[in-house]
Amino acid sequence: MTLASPAPRFFTIATPTGTYSLSVGDSSTVQLPPDVPEPTTVGSSVLLIGVANVADSGNRQWELRAVEAGETIITVPVAAGSLNWTLVVQP
Repeated sequence: MTLASPAPRFFTIATPTGTYSLSVGDSSTVQLPPDVPEPTTVGSSVLLIGVANVADSGNRQWELRAVEAGETIITVPVAAGSLNWTLVVQP
């Protein structure tokens, strides 16, 4: 079993592929430049919710909201293949 690191406040294209932990009720954010495709999820323990930015930061954001115990994989296609962040949600 892979040990999970605490989820960062922001997941970006600089965040390495790996396993991260959240607790139910916690949230984090995916922040991507406009030329990177939208992330996808496999699993139901984390919701991926689009965030409407009032201030134009040049980036797009999605909230990652931990809603139930389990595991969800977030995938972001990038030029070198894809980033895969496994989120393990604890009760």
